[in-house]
Amino acid sequence: TPALVSDFLRRVFDMSRLEVVRARIKEAVDTICVPPAGCKEQLAKDTEARKLLPDVGVLEDSLQEASAELEEKSRELASLNAVVLAGMAPEYHEYRLKEAQAVIDRLQAQADEFRAIVGDFTMTVEREEAENSYVARLNSRNDMMEALRVVTDKLGKTSSELVGLKVKQDGLDSERDMIMKCVSSPGNPCPLCGHAIDDWKSFSDKAIRGVSRYQTFDEYDAFYKEQTEGIGKRRMEVELEAEGLKDKMKALDTLIKEADEKLSNRRLEIAYYNLQDCLMSLEAARETLEGVKKDIVAPAGTSERIKELQGRVRELQDLCNGLRSSIADTNARASLLDQYIESGSRAVAEYDKITSVIEVLNSIRDALCASRAQARYVRARVKALNGILARYMAYTELPFNVWLDPDQRAFLYRTPDGYGHPAAHLSGAQRAMASVALQMALYDIMKPNMCLYIIDEPTEPLDNNNKEIMAGMFDRMNRMVASAGGTMLIVTRDQPLIECCNNVLELGND
Repeated sequence: TPALVSDFLRRVFDMSRLEVVRARIKEAVDTICVPPAGCKEQLAKDTEARKLLPDVGVLEDSLQEASAELEEKSRELASLNAVVLAGMAPEYHEYRLKEAQAVIDRLQAQADEFRAIVGDFTMTVEREEAENSYVARLNSRNDMMEALRVVTDKLGKTSSELVGLKVKQDGLDSERDMIMKCVSSPGNPCPLCGHAIDDWKSFSDKAIRGVSRYQTFDEYDAFYKEQTEGIGKRRMEVELEAEGLKDKMKALDTLIKEADEKLSNRRLEIAYYNLQDCLMSLEAARETLEGVKKDIVAPAGTSERIKELQGRVRELQDLCNGLRSSIADTNARASLLDQYIESGSRAVAEYDKITSVIEVLNSIRDALCASRAQARYVRARVKALNGILARYMAYTELPFNVWLDPDQRAFLYRTPDGYGHPAAHLSGAQRAMASVALQMALYDIMKPNMCLYIIDEPTEPLDNNNKEIMAGMFDRMNRMVASAGGTMLIVTRDQPLIECCNNVLELGND
């Protein structure tokens, strides 16, 4: 019946290897390191930002024009200043007075700010010592900040390693669950036929070779224990290292806080000396103001032009400084964005390549799902079985060919006129001959681990000619079984079969 043939196909052609392949594909997909998904968007932003940068050539041309005009206006201003050396214009004298007073007001405001910071603080060390101490403490604090960053990076790497160890352990456990489902335990019956297993070690070794790359169960068990112990030991080492890094981070945080407090005291010392400098500059500015008040005022005539030129010179100086700054900033940003674009392009290429690999792996994994993969696998195995069966059917010299139809789930035979019929319609002798051919084909395609193959009176329904043919078939099958390390035992009273045997044991009535 089709149900019986379906059960026969399920037992003969095991699907467990497909599940092993699916599990390994999933493990590979889960552990692939993929660049950030937003790398394409970031590359587009960096490329757009690079396009929006000003043209350095245009900026350099503008700087050259502004520098030329500045040089021209500066020469004209110097010439006019030389003209009024003998006598200062009233407007220019008033301007100088305002400028000197503005400098005094600015220095006075700075002195008030430093005085508010210093308060009643009294300096006890020399200026050079205070500045050196400030720089040393600032460098020490920066070193501790760098050490904290290094420790933080190491802690992140240890966390990543713990995740990798867990993935590796999960893979080992999944493989062991699959293997233990296929290998029976001592004292338990065979998972395929249900009979008791006398030599469990031999059975488990042969069974594990069929579902894994290991030669013996002890070899696999030793490998699993070694890997599990290694992962456990490494996990403990990484966890201890992580705890040590956390303690070191806490210690560095404490040291940085202490360094900030000490640095605050050093800033007070620096502010004290800045106050002294500001007071000295303030005294000099006051002397300058007094000198300006004593200057001789020249007749009017060129003051407006001098003032205009001074304003234009300042504008041109600011413009040149701004253009130089823009050129330097643009070059720096262009260089940085070029580096970002180059690294982003590599990341996008890597992302596309890895995502394509993941899609292919997932497609293969989906293709190996239970229903479709089993159907393709069974159809391929049945096709191979039918090819071998046709070869062995030729040995029977029968005028028909028997094959297994995977769609109807039935054994059929085709007569010389081309019509197909169920194999159940064959005569007893024909079924016996076809049965031996089928057994030879199954043995050839499956290579089962059989120590003893027993046949009881296989030629009973045959005539003498067919007995000779079957004897030749059993002779070939005996060689197949012997090459696999097994023995075939035939119980028979027919001389043709007795002659094809290597050893004969006669049983009498007594």
